[in-house]
Amino acid sequence: MRQEALARRLEALQQNSNAAQNLCEHFLRDVTIPDNAIVAGYSQYNNEMDAAPLLHALHARGCALALPVIVGKGKSLVFRAYAPDDPLAAGLMLNIQEPLNDKPLVEPTVLVVPLLAFDTKGYRLGYGGGFYDRTINVLRQKGDVLVVGVAFANQQVSEVPIGVFDAKLDAVATDKGILRF
Repeated sequence: MRQEALARRLEALQQNSNAAQNLCEHFLRDVTIPDNAIVAGYSQYNNEMDAAPLLHALHARGCALALPVIVGKGKSLVFRAYAPDDPLAAGLMLNIQEPLNDKPLVEPTVLVVPLLAFDTKGYRLGYGGGFYDRTINVLRQKGDVLVVGVAFANQQVSEVPIGVFDAKLDAVATDKGILRF
């Protein structure tokens, strides 16, 4: 399923050069960001939907931002404060760009999550490391967090296989609109 999802995502990326901007417009119009929220995005990896236009727009609207940091295999992500002009460096795994260690650790109240596939029940298929599922579960134990997956519309599948630790999304924002669960 992951290989098929990667191929579908690449196809969507190649066919829709405006996808990230379209997603940004839907998100800004249809997702309510709580006051004083810290919005955690992500650095684009392996043809994921580019979250940069959304993060830049949220920053322009005064939202505090953060990016995830991988601290080790089998561990939850942590988040460091981020602004669009901040320098980034390759992280511990997969060379994903992360904020430098001089940025303070923060706890997000809105989590923008990449994915390979999603279904109409609100479950996502990731790369299989469990980083986001662990992180979502930890954040939800501490309080309210809004979790929004971002994807190309063609990444929707009829059903994502789920395990006992898989965390459900609150919504998915795509280049075609918002789905709420």
